[in-house]
Amino acid sequence: GKMLAFSRVEGGAGAVGLLAAFSEPARTLVLSAGAFSLAFALPRLVPSGSDPASDKWYGALRKPFWQPPGFVFPLVWIPLKIMQTVAVTLLWKHCERPWWPTVAYLVHITLGAAWNYTFFARHNMKASLPVMAAFWVSCVGAEIACFAEDASTSGYLLLPTNVWATIAAALNLHTYLLNKDPTDTSSDSAQFSPETVIENMAEKKT
Repeated sequence: GKMLAFSRVEGGAGAVGLLAAFSEPARTLVLSAGAFSLAFALPRLVPSGSDPASDKWYGALRKPFWQPPGFVFPLVWIPLKIMQTVAVTLLWKHCERPWWPTVAYLVHITLGAAWNYTFFARHNMKASLPVMAAFWVSCVGAEIACFAEDASTSGYLLLPTNVWATIAAALNLHTYLLNKDPTDTSSDSAQFSPETVIENMAEKKT
């Protein structure tokens, strides 16, 4: 007979039965739209400051020699977001208990937005370090939750995000170390203000 739900409802996952009246393609479309919103739209709710390409403060910072050129970042993030969308869609569609992996993923996305705000909007590199660390841990947590709930495909689809988060964390730390003045005892917000960074760079050039 016609399948009434797209996943088994044992273990508290019966809420997905709300979509039981829809056809299989319609359910997949609805779930994909929800997953897409989480991956692409949710981070936009948090202000992230100016575009790094036009941010004078960011442009004046010393960068690690191994940092990729700016155009690489969107080329990486867009495929990662697409993989995240597929991962969450499959999780919701086939997993008996998708809630813990979903919560872990939501934490991960929220921390990513918080890091953008801390680094690019607040210009506080030191404070961005623990946020980045939590961002990385939350990605690992989401992967572990997927594997624990027998959603291995979703877990594997999140692995490239974890690899990139590792690179981002290393860049974050290296950039902080390159621009940290060990003799400056002032607050981080003053130390890394746009005026201070630009003045320091001008002094080094002279």
